[in-house]
Amino acid sequence: MGFTVTPNLPKHKVSKIIAGQGIIPYLNELKKLNIEVIICDENTLISSSLRYHADLTVNYLGNGNFLLDKSQKSLSEKLKLLGYNVEFINKSVKDGYPYDSALNATLTADTVICNYSITADELKDFINKNNYNIVSTNQGYSKCSVCAVTNNAFITDDESIYKELKKQKYDVLYVKKGSITLDGFNYGFIGGCCGKLSDSIIAFCGDISRHSDYNSIKAFVKNYNIELLSLGKNIPEDIGSIIPIYEIDF
Repeated sequence: MGFTVTPNLPKHKVSKIIAGQGIIPYLNELKKLNIEVIICDENTLISSSLRYHADLTVNYLGNGNFLLDKSQKSLSEKLKLLGYNVEFINKSVKDGYPYDSALNATLTADTVICNYSITADELKDFINKNNYNIVSTNQGYSKCSVCAVTNNAFITDDESIYKELKKQKYDVLYVKKGSITLDGFNYGFIGGCCGKLSDSIIAFCGDISRHSDYNSIKAFVKNYNIELLSLGKNIPEDIGSIIPIYEIDF
């Protein structure tokens, strides 16, 4: 047992995740998988349903380390009791783009996908200190828009992210927007509706087979011996990501 070492890419069976309140309809399915869900705090500075999205206010850096928005005081105390190291970013995540996106970056073992110009200073310090390869794009919602499959393979529904990943020789699948819902918005994003529950399983909030590019997604992850798990029967929904933080080695 131990902290998930690589952010977004657990090696073993996940036993703890962080998510926003949108995860509540899927709690029974996650309970069957013996996964404990820690729900992040509401960010009252954001007026839309995004106030409940974990990927706007939480960034797990791996090895038991977190960067949090100041809205996450209760979550911070829970994480500290579990032995995690927590640091708050100086500038608050607040309403409106790009002010809501300072922590919305996808990290893996040595890659970060983000809009570097709007990324929180504390996150910039971390990725530079640890010599991450920075894939900087025009899309500030770079966690919402990316499903990390492996350290070198990604699925995205953002064209600028797709082009930059291809340019840097990553394996990347581009999928169309419109098959994922997001409360209060015209559509949601692929990264915001999913997260890995082990090295070989990506779980989706809703039924991923209802995505227009399902066959392409299924074929792409099969190349990496990964299966897709639907946690519900509804159209996939963007709940602000599933963030794996603790796993069981067996």
